[in-house]
Amino acid sequence: MNFDIIDHPFFQKLVQAVCLTLFHSIWQGLLLAVAAGAVLALTGKSKPAVRYNLLSLLLVVFVAASGLTFWSLMNSGNAHAESKNGLIVLAGEQTVTTAAFVKNNDLTNIKSLIINTIVQFCHNYSFHIVTVWLLVFCFKSLQATAGFAYIKMVRKQKIHEPSAHWKNRLKSLSKTLGIHQVVVMMESEIITVPMVTGFFKPVILLPVGLLTNLSQAQVEAIILHELAHIRRNDYLVNLLQICCENLFFFNPALLWISSLIKEEREHCCDDLAIAVLQDKTSFIEALVTFQDYKLNSADLQMAFAKSRNPLLYRIKRIIYNNNKPLDAMEKLFVTASLITAAALSVAFTAADPEPKVSVNAKEKPAAIQELHKSKNLIVNELSVHPDTLPAPNKIPGLDSGTNTYHVNSNDKQYEIVETDGKITSLKIDGEQIPADKIAAHQSEIDAIVAEIKVAHEHAEADRLKADEMRSKADGYRMEAEKIRQEAEVLRQQASQDRVKAEEMRIQAEKIRKETELMRVKVQNERMTNSNSQTNSDQIRNQNEDLKKMAEKMRADAEIQRQNAEKVRQQADVIRQQAEITRQQAEKQRAEYEKMQERLIDDLMQEGVIKDTKKLSYKLSDDELVVNGVQQPSVLHQKMKAKYIRNGGVEMVYNWNGRTGYTITGTIQTR
Repeated sequence: MNFDIIDHPFFQKLVQAVCLTLFHSIWQGLLLAVAAGAVLALTGKSKPAVRYNLLSLLLVVFVAASGLTFWSLMNSGNAHAESKNGLIVLAGEQTVTTAAFVKNNDLTNIKSLIINTIVQFCHNYSFHIVTVWLLVFCFKSLQATAGFAYIKMVRKQKIHEPSAHWKNRLKSLSKTLGIHQVVVMMESEIITVPMVTGFFKPVILLPVGLLTNLSQAQVEAIILHELAHIRRNDYLVNLLQICCENLFFFNPALLWISSLIKEEREHCCDDLAIAVLQDKTSFIEALVTFQDYKLNSADLQMAFAKSRNPLLYRIKRIIYNNNKPLDAMEKLFVTASLITAAALSVAFTAADPEPKVSVNAKEKPAAIQELHKSKNLIVNELSVHPDTLPAPNKIPGLDSGTNTYHVNSNDKQYEIVETDGKITSLKIDGEQIPADKIAAHQSEIDAIVAEIKVAHEHAEADRLKADEMRSKADGYRMEAEKIRQEAEVLRQQASQDRVKAEEMRIQAEKIRKETELMRVKVQNERMTNSNSQTNSDQIRNQNEDLKKMAEKMRADAEIQRQNAEKVRQQADVIRQQAEITRQQAEKQRAEYEKMQERLIDDLMQEGVIKDTKKLSYKLSDDELVVNGVQQPSVLHQKMKAKYIRNGGVEMVYNWNGRTGYTITGTIQTR
């Protein structure tokens, strides 16, 4: 029996569908990031609940789009193919490749080449990509499972029931928020920050000693915040987010949207707690009290102070009712997502990739016969070479004057002379056809002329695209230099900010140590002198003031360090973009150098030269001079049609010490 499931067609189809779904999720995530940036920009004054619902809707749309993509790929007709704008990638069959008439410039195929490369890469390495993705997904799933185990352990070990007063107060607050299910509150010796766990049987866990060391208003603020999570069913939504983050761990857009949802979730709970408490001061004091707790618990818990936002932004939002705008890194990410999504849209919609048709060896004649019905000129069957094209401004049947065409078609060599739209001379395989018998070959002539006309139209369109891409390449070079300079400035600024952050951290640490010494001193005095209670209270107050000052400076230092790190990352991203732009510009310049080599090959094929020793030439609108000898007009027109795109352009090789492609006075040399 054969248990090799890897070679099973359904398994291969499944792997390719998963691979392409992961690939499509990247550009779908870019669109998601752009939409999220628009939501944040347009809802600066809105309530957190509005922003939370809109961001959650975007996340659901993304997941639905990915699911629909996977479903459509699994239900496609060909298990071994995936198409996009006419591009088909096939495997396991003998293929016959047909293409439109040979283009004059390969630069016009860049868009289709990019798409073809990406899809072909996904096809060839789909098993490897899916394997790596599956390994990381399993690892992150194990982390989530460990988080479940940790929460289960925390709920059962080293816990204590609170006093009857707080039990009754919990019931009263739950009723105020409209929570009908039973909520349990316990004190834990393990945790250091309040949290709520569970969906069907929610449990609020508080650190031991919190109920006695804080004022009643502050404790109620914390309990109301945790009850708000229960009322909003945030624990279940958080589990769904973890699943999405594990599935699309490689997608920065989804991870960013998920973090925004978590931030807005905390803001929603803050507002609910304040609405019931009617005391912003007590709630803000509760936030400040827990600023020094480090959240090292699993993501499966909903914690009171679990937020990526700095404490300052959270307090400002509560005081001024104003949402935090996009920071510099988020603006850069949204802008980059918009540019990348637009580029991919242009590549996938404007590209005109060459089709591939897959047929078996026995079915090849029928497939080629079907291709003859296409409006394109098929290279494999007609064997028409670009050298035989007429001049770009002389389209057959439209211009007056005398035109001569040399065409290879159906294994025959045709020489057609057209004067004022009428065929005056015809040679087939070198044999002159009498004028009175030309009409007998009229159908062949009409087909060839029509094919040449279509090819000319394609060539002219390609020429325009090449000119546009050449202009873009020059712009990219200038932009790359500008971005490189900006990146250097940002890098220097990041270094300065990092030094300042380190100085503030050292100063905060020094104050913290002094505060700790004073706290020990106060404890000793309290134990040895019970009559100095008043003095101890004053020293304790001073100690608390110093502690708050130290923690504030430490928080400011941490903010400075994070800002410096963000600026450094931004500089690295800009530097990478500049390098990519420079490589694109160099690649396009190399294409122009290849054009020189193709012209030399054509001169050899025409018999004008035998080798490149002491070779020199100049090809312009007016003449073709090779080794100091002016060439016939027919050869000049032929080379001009193929290599000279616009007026005022010339190609030179060892001509007066120059070699290159001259465009409006600029020489692109090797």
